[in-house]
Amino acid sequence: MIFFEKYKKLILLNLVFILLVGLVFNVIYRNERRSAVTVPLLKSDIFTGDVATSTPIKVSIPAYGIEGKVVPVGIAKSGNMAVPEKYEDVGWYKYGPRVGGEGNAVLAGHLDNGSGKPAVFYNLNQMRIGDEVFVETSEGERLQFVVREVRLVDYKDPPLEEIFGKMKGEHLNLITCDGTWDPVAKTYSERLVVFTDRVK
Repeated sequence: MIFFEKYKKLILLNLVFILLVGLVFNVIYRNERRSAVTVPLLKSDIFTGDVATSTPIKVSIPAYGIEGKVVPVGIAKSGNMAVPEKYEDVGWYKYGPRVGGEGNAVLAGHLDNGSGKPAVFYNLNQMRIGDEVFVETSEGERLQFVVREVRLVDYKDPPLEEIFGKMKGEHLNLITCDGTWDPVAKTYSERLVVFTDRVK
C-alpha cells in the first residue's frame, strides 16, 4: 500500500501513456484498412460517361440482409476507385454509367469496418447466380438486377474491362474485398465481383 501511494502518479501516467499509444495504433490500423476495397484503375478508356443526373441512393439484397445508402465516388489520389468514408455506405463509381443505364455501373462496399466487424458487403460472398439485387434511384425508380456470375479476382490484376468497360445491355457489378489481409500492401489479396444484369 505504501509502495502504491509512493508511485501512484507514475503508475497512472504510465497507464495513460499505454492507452494513448493503443488509441493511436488503432486509428492507424483502421486508416490502413480503410482503403481495402479499392480497385486500381489503370486505363483511361474504361471511363464510360459523365456524372449522371439520376443517381442511385440505396442498394438492397434482401436474401442476405444487405442494405446500404449509395454515395457517388470518383478516383482517389492513388489512381484507385475511391471508397465511401462510412463502412455502412456503398460507393457508386460516378464516372461510369448510371445504375440502370447502358453499360457497366459499379458499386463497391467494405467487407469490414477495419476492426474485423462486418461492414455493408460482408455477406456478399454468399451470393449465387440467380439472386436478386435492388437499387433505388433519386428519381424514385426501383431497379431489379439478377446475378449472372460471382467471381474472385486478383487485386493486382483485376479484369478492368469486364468490370468497368463499355458493354451492351444494362449491368450492375458489385465489388468487395476477399482473400487474406496483406499488411505490407495494406489491402486484401483478392476482390469479389458480383456481375448482374437488369431485368426490370
